[in-house]
Amino acid sequence: MRATTHLLVLGWLLVSTVARADLLPSFGHQVNYASKADNFKPSSSRGSASKESILADVLEKNGYGEGQYTILSSVKSPATDITYYSVRPLHEGLPVANVNMGIGIDDSGHISSLSVPVSPNTKPLSGQCRINLRSAESRVSSPGNEHQSTDPHQAIKSFLEYVNRPDLQPTDGSLKASQPDKAATSSRRSAGLTDEGSATAAVAFTTADDSLDGLNEGIEAVEPVALLTETGDYATGYLVKANFDDNVVRAHLVDGEVVGLNNLCTSLRYRAVAPNTLMDPTQDNRQLLAEPEWSAGAENGWNHIQGQFYNETRGNNVIVQANPTGKGSWVDITRPTAHSNGDFDYPINFHADPTTYAAASIVQAHYWGNMMHDFSKNFGFDNQAGNFEDVNEAGGKGNDPVIIYVQDGSGFNNANFATPEDGKQPKMRLYLWDKTNPHRDGAFDWPSLVHEYTHGITTRITGGPADSTCLSKGQAAGMGEGWSDFVALAWLVHPSDYQGPGGKADKVLGIGTYGNNGRTVRPHMYSTDMSVNPLTFSHLAQAKYQTVHAMGTLWATILYEVMWNFIADLGVAPSIMHPDRQYGTTLMMEIMFESWRRQGCDPTLFRARDAMLEAEAIVSKGKYQCLIWRGFAKRGMGVGASMKGTNVVESFKAPTEC
Repeated sequence: MRATTHLLVLGWLLVSTVARADLLPSFGHQVNYASKADNFKPSSSRGSASKESILADVLEKNGYGEGQYTILSSVKSPATDITYYSVRPLHEGLPVANVNMGIGIDDSGHISSLSVPVSPNTKPLSGQCRINLRSAESRVSSPGNEHQSTDPHQAIKSFLEYVNRPDLQPTDGSLKASQPDKAATSSRRSAGLTDEGSATAAVAFTTADDSLDGLNEGIEAVEPVALLTETGDYATGYLVKANFDDNVVRAHLVDGEVVGLNNLCTSLRYRAVAPNTLMDPTQDNRQLLAEPEWSAGAENGWNHIQGQFYNETRGNNVIVQANPTGKGSWVDITRPTAHSNGDFDYPINFHADPTTYAAASIVQAHYWGNMMHDFSKNFGFDNQAGNFEDVNEAGGKGNDPVIIYVQDGSGFNNANFATPEDGKQPKMRLYLWDKTNPHRDGAFDWPSLVHEYTHGITTRITGGPADSTCLSKGQAAGMGEGWSDFVALAWLVHPSDYQGPGGKADKVLGIGTYGNNGRTVRPHMYSTDMSVNPLTFSHLAQAKYQTVHAMGTLWATILYEVMWNFIADLGVAPSIMHPDRQYGTTLMMEIMFESWRRQGCDPTLFRARDAMLEAEAIVSKGKYQCLIWRGFAKRGMGVGASMKGTNVVESFKAPTEC
């Protein structure tokens, strides 16, 4: 049966009743109709209406009435007072799992942004954690009529075969099958799930014990869903959620076949290219640092949870421990404690094996994990936005502090971060490096920890905290790596690097240099000097730049150009921890956070660029548009640039007013 669907548009009251496939662009691209916020005015009758009623009005007038959609999340930007809604359509009562629509509404009722992404079910780009797939093919078929998959047993069996993990079992705690408005009727402790219900009965199998350690290996949930195909038809099938190795996986299955897979784990992949001496591993240059008095959302300090003090590296934001076997659970691992004077102060000898100073490594990661929590919360990644806290006091879902494992024994020369949906704990692993003798501890390369934590920030913000798949593939995944590098770079720029008007606007920096014996792990060092970093948009036409980390290097290079344009005008903030619009680094960071809220699910390179321009227009009223345009134009993504597949057209032109 051909599905009749509706396309959301802006400009009010323009409604289409033809099939979605006739209107949407080629499968896998995103339409965004909000290029300028002031294009979208509310009708005169809506001035005093609530944002929720305006949202319902927009959806209804565009074909999505009550019961035809579900609101995944609503997050209000503290910088702009715009509320960003993530909306998922329903097909015959089932959520359309590969569509996440974004709508922004400001306090005056203006429709500030709208995006309708079309998410192809594709395997992630290479370079994302260690998932071993049975098949390289991953797609949603285009049936002549609707497919329906009604067997959750087959869905699990097919998934386990696909990822080569026949041993995988449901997570600890009994599994329950629940239907809307009905109590659970049965439970199992194995993969043999209940047969009750069908795909259209919205049966969801979830762990009954939603404990803090909810990322144990196993099948977490099996949920019936609908999927939008390339032709605009719908297929019904299952969403399988699983956790294993370093992976947090969301797989779509139709007729017993895996048609789409998102791996929510992101990792650094290190390659040695150019020399850098950013960190000195030959001497202990640590300082005894006090917890900041302005610690965001931690009234009683980092080591408290609801008033209870933990005399170990555990608190509301992070729980940190060593994991030399790579298989441990934080619940069972002993953590270092503070000395009698209240100091977490442990010695270190860089000439010895890292295992001799594991306690110092844990304290290092504990400090930086909390710093990243506070930094991101100050910029608006708060409870409502889906941040990482055990106990939330201002909305959102708690029970999800970051679990950090240092000296993790499951790998070498790497780090990764797995980000499930809000309310489920993320997991960061920091490995040892074997590039030197003795080995080096990745926890002391704090820019890499910043990189990993930023994956969690961008994953939760983009598309809303209820959907963790919005940066898991294609250009979106590449930009995820780039944003993580960029935030680490921004932390490495200091006020003394600003040389004043007309001075040199650059600082040559690398990523992963500590563990990699002083050499960056990216194709080039980060620099605004084209002789040091020659990357331009055309490099994406090369196969080697289709991997997430190489693509991310280009994206971070462009953002680095933009940031130095801001620095040249406004200088470097004394601290990057707080929004401060009088300095280039902190204004740029505020614009970045706002752009993540605006860009929608599965953004393309151009959508993300435009979201930055939109965010600047809101945050600083368009005063610095040209700083952004000149940075993109310098690297080939100026006015008129385009990309279709690997056919790249560069443009080094900024708008005429620039």
